[in-house]
Amino acid sequence: MTPSIKKRSSEASELDAEAAVPKRQATEKENQADPNAGVEDDVAETLASPKKAINVVGQPPEAGIIKEVYVENFMCHPKLRVTLCRNVNFIHGQNGSGKSAILAAIQICLGASASRTHRARNLKGLVRKDAGPNATAKVRVTLWNQGNDGYLPETYGDSITVERTISLRGGYNGYKLLDHNGKERSRNKKDLHEMLDML
Repeated sequence: MTPSIKKRSSEASELDAEAAVPKRQATEKENQADPNAGVEDDVAETLASPKKAINVVGQPPEAGIIKEVYVENFMCHPKLRVTLCRNVNFIHGQNGSGKSAILAAIQICLGASASRTHRARNLKGLVRKDAGPNATAKVRVTLWNQGNDGYLPETYGDSITVERTISLRGGYNGYKLLDHNGKERSRNKKDLHEMLDML
């Protein structure tokens, strides 16, 4: 390159740099005026990117997601079965209709004490009041056990049910772990904790 061409090309690049500064400042001012500027472009780019798009339709539920809650003579429910979907669930109803009972059932089955539910001081306080003096409450929570994080899938299969029976007469108020066919696999609370830690 000759000296005159070098001089012209360096002058041109200086002019380009000077011209870019006002454009940059103008863009920054526009972005300050509109804090959402460019957000639509970012969202469109994220959705179009095959690496970032996640398709959950048709995938099996992951291990540990609650599949179903069943209660019998528990709090205000004579019998109730709630089947949940794998994503988001909304439980709604009038005051006193038993929404909190569903959450308390989940807590009781998964190891919480009755006092932790803030509904009773002991397990007997969770048995439905008008069920009779010898009533027994039964609470079952079924969890999906599919995917890479499943807990002993060769033993339990695609789902694990935790069952708890509460008797007003006393007796066994412990836990039962059932496989996907309903066969009892354990009564050991240690196994329940191990399963919950795994999931």
